[in-house]
Amino acid sequence: MAGRGRTEARRLTRPGGQIVFTSWSTTGLFGQIRQTLAPFFPAAPEPWHETAHGIRAVAGQYARVSEESFVMTVGSPEQFVAQLEQHSAPIVLGAASLGPRWPQARERLVVTVREAGEHRDGGFQVPVGYLRTTLSTTAGAGALPSAQRAGTARRRRDAGRADR
Repeated sequence: MAGRGRTEARRLTRPGGQIVFTSWSTTGLFGQIRQTLAPFFPAAPEPWHETAHGIRAVAGQYARVSEESFVMTVGSPEQFVAQLEQHSAPIVLGAASLGPRWPQARERLVVTVREAGEHRDGGFQVPVGYLRTTLSTTAGAGALPSAQRAGTARRRRDAGRADR
């Protein structure tokens, strides 16, 4: 959400509104999955969106970042990895690029998921941690400068007149 993306999100948000986005945390399941697969992809860049510091470096110093979680229930660790192989672009592309090395990476992935959760209530439950980032359009909290807010309000007003 750097530069133009952040500006556009704020432009579309009413004054006093909030912009909220989420990303996987390093301590959560998907952070663990990335760490498990990292040795297979040594040239992959470190993601900026997995720490509060990295998020604030891109989203701005006033970004409020909190770590939250939910519990995901799947049939088994193997079933979850199979779903990733079908529906997760990074896993689909990673498996294709590894070719004959994918079964080794896949087994490590299954072990990571197995160690992260437990069989409970007829399924396999895994806690999934994520970061929730909130940006506010109010003054002092990463707000748009007042001249820019006024310009946005003027454009909205003028657009309403054109519709008449």
